[in-house]
This record gives sequence, C-alpha cells and structure tokens, in this order.
Amino acid sequence: MSLANYVLVGLFTDEIDQYYITSWKIFVGMAVVFNVLSPLAYAMLRHRLGQKTFFICLWETIKWTPMVRYPPFFIRC
Repeated sequence: MSLANYVLVGLFTDEIDQYYITSWKIFVGMAVVFNVLSPLAYAMLRHRLGQKTFFICLWETIKWTPMVRYPPFFIRC
C-alpha cells in the first residue's frame, strides 16, 4: 500500500495534492489541541478544583507529558 501511494503521488502530484492538504490541516489541528491545549485545560481544572496553584499544576503537567506521550521501551507491548 505504501508503494502504491508513493507511485500515485509521484505520477499525479497536482491532482492528489488537494486531498493531502486537507488531511494535513486536520492532523495539525488535532496535534495542537491534544498536545498543547489539553494539558493547559487539565492544569486549569486542577486549579479550579483547588488542588494547587495554576502554575504548579501546569508545571506538573509539563513534567509528566513526555512520560505519557512517549513511555519507556520496557512498558510498550
């Protein structure tokens, strides 16, 4: 399937480009929402619940983000 995609994109670049641009915009939008806005919203929620100050909650969220996004190799199955 990857080889077919490679050949089609090489042969019909201008015709296929519109489909890739649309999906690329969706991917970038989702990446921004889930990687930037979600931790920010979680820190705001914890602050509003009265657990800690906003900046401490934000710092804790930033510290845990790499562990959640990229778990160590021994945890992956």
